[in-house]
Amino acid sequence: MDDSRFTDSLWAPLRFPAFRWLWLGALAMNLAIWMQSVGAAWVMVSLTTSPLLVALVQTAISLPSFLFGLPGGVFADVFDRRNYLLVTHSAMLASAVVLVICCALGWLGPWTLLFLTFAFGIGFAMQGPAWYTSQAESVPMAFMGSAMALSSVSYSSARAVGPAIAGGLVSVSGVTMVFAACGLLLSGSLLAVMTLRSPPRDTSAPAQTLRSGLAGAVSFARNSRVIRDQSLRTVAFVGAGSALWALLPVVASESAGAGGYGMLLGSIGAGTLFGALVITGLRQRMGINGMLALACAAYTLGTVVLALISDVWLQAPALFLAGIGWMLIGTSNLAAIQMAVPSHVRARSVAIYMLVFQGSMAIGGAFWGLVAIQTGTRIALLLAAAMTVFALWVMYRLAIPAASSSSDAALEPSAR
Repeated sequence: MDDSRFTDSLWAPLRFPAFRWLWLGALAMNLAIWMQSVGAAWVMVSLTTSPLLVALVQTAISLPSFLFGLPGGVFADVFDRRNYLLVTHSAMLASAVVLVICCALGWLGPWTLLFLTFAFGIGFAMQGPAWYTSQAESVPMAFMGSAMALSSVSYSSARAVGPAIAGGLVSVSGVTMVFAACGLLLSGSLLAVMTLRSPPRDTSAPAQTLRSGLAGAVSFARNSRVIRDQSLRTVAFVGAGSALWALLPVVASESAGAGGYGMLLGSIGAGTLFGALVITGLRQRMGINGMLALACAAYTLGTVVLALISDVWLQAPALFLAGIGWMLIGTSNLAAIQMAVPSHVRARSVAIYMLVFQGSMAIGGAFWGLVAIQTGTRIALLLAAAMTVFALWVMYRLAIPAASSSSDAALEPSAR
């Protein structure tokens, strides 16, 4: 029986119980991540007026993926993924509980907040490759494209809703309730992990240690054109684009308040959700590289509007467009890698992408914070917008081949 119509559906993977539980768990975890990020950034704004310290909140949540993401990918390939995810999620939950206690007792200073945010980020970094790979492998290959698109919907939905919820909780109940809600959501995600069944081990691949696994991952990345090209594209775009994320709390604190900050982040998230729903149609009409050029232009426009206009009601639609651009570029690069590598190194390949992505976010956040100190926040955003145009040139030079089956299949749910 031809099931092509069934596999065309974006929602088809939800028919598989393993994927459905992982998808719901990812939604809860992503809500927790975005709410924690908003809460931490807003606490930092209340503790200091330094743009650098505010920008370092982004560095604290992103840097762990740069430092620990690749070892996490090796662990995900070597160890039982269910047990590994139970350990990492328990560590994230413990960090969230400590953060709630410190916030409730008034023990949070700028550096304590950065330390706890960094600890939370370590757990997120270590679990990421195992979680993404478990989701991809919880459905038959014919549904993998749809499964990855649905994973983007989960992440984008959380990005759209989480900041708005966090902003509302800050306004009504205070930031302690935001951190408490994060802990509750992580508990739900932990329950989803408990339903996971460990996949059969690949006995054809040789047993590996952390050292040999890292060496193999580095060697594979060095010899893989797909990973090299997507990594360079990611560094160029995310390094420039990180300025918007790092400096948005500073801009919002000047004119929007906690509720407005949540609305602006929610606008970006709504854009990423919309992008997840239209990515296949855009690629079919414009080609993958035409779509990514449009995405880069949309993100640049959002950054420029944020720099030049103080009215939150004008900033919000511009950031909606920026969210579309952010999602299209990030998902395209990740999907191209996922579909191009063999299964026994898939988690490590995802970890390499996360290392590059989060490393660019972490270093970029600190860099643009320093630039903002020297030039002012809005000038820094304009400089970042100019760098995003340079990223468009890099993406043009490293264009994804139109006939690339890996990238096309990854972006189109019906391709397999």
